[in-house]
Amino acid sequence: EQPFLNGRAALEAYSPWAQVALAGRQVPGLALSLGSDRVVFAAARSDGIFRSQDGGRTWSALPGSFGASVEAVTVCPSGLLYAGTWGEGVYRFDGAGWSQARNGLLQLFVGALACDEAGVLYAGTYDQGVFRSIDDGATWTPANSGLGQLQLLILAVAPQGAVYAGTRGGACVSEDHGVTWRAIGPAGSPVYDFAFDPLDPSRLWIATTNGGVLTSGNGGRDWSPVGDGGPLSSAYTVTQAADGTLYAGTPNNGVFRFQDGRWLPDELAVT
Repeated sequence: EQPFLNGRAALEAYSPWAQVALAGRQVPGLALSLGSDRVVFAAARSDGIFRSQDGGRTWSALPGSFGASVEAVTVCPSGLLYAGTWGEGVYRFDGAGWSQARNGLLQLFVGALACDEAGVLYAGTYDQGVFRSIDDGATWTPANSGLGQLQLLILAVAPQGAVYAGTRGGACVSEDHGVTWRAIGPAGSPVYDFAFDPLDPSRLWIATTNGGVLTSGNGGRDWSPVGDGGPLSSAYTVTQAADGTLYAGTPNNGVFRFQDGRWLPDELAVT
């Protein structure tokens, strides 16, 4: 078996893409353990939460089941693991099984979860915005001041600690642990994902379904398209690899990488 690789070596060793596990399952959410980049958790929509301890090569199901579709998973600095469900709110894993952690949630359709470096837990809901918990999920309170649009699509924590929310009407950022939010646009764009430059806190990218991948070099005050659109006029996900290469996932055209000023398709066996 090949040793675990990082960065460019991993891209070269594992290219082209190959499916390694969880075949046939819908996986809407992934989360890295904060203690090891080899420990990964996956939210399998109809099958619960899976864990990999070898960087995603093999997976095993965590004990316990849910009565609703699992849409999101996150890990807090404390090591506590949470799952967001579509109809039953949030669950917390205690090492042996799952228990509901939804006291105060006014909307139980949770499609996004995040936990910041201070241990504040965030839940993004279908139409009631963001809820936050400062007591490990025991209680929740609404956290929508300045948010505007209340249909949440994604929550993400930047390397520098700010929390970002993608909604059906644009993106927002909170720099005070969810107490207040500030709209950063682009107005009217459904924002499904964020990517952050680890060396430049003012540089970020977003994946939108009506403008493809957009980038900002000034913290979201201004946005410009990455590339000339074409096959990437709509994007669900965006990420920056260790070597700086941008990748984007699309609704129906597979994966693209940004190279030499244009988006090039990466061959996958799926759309």
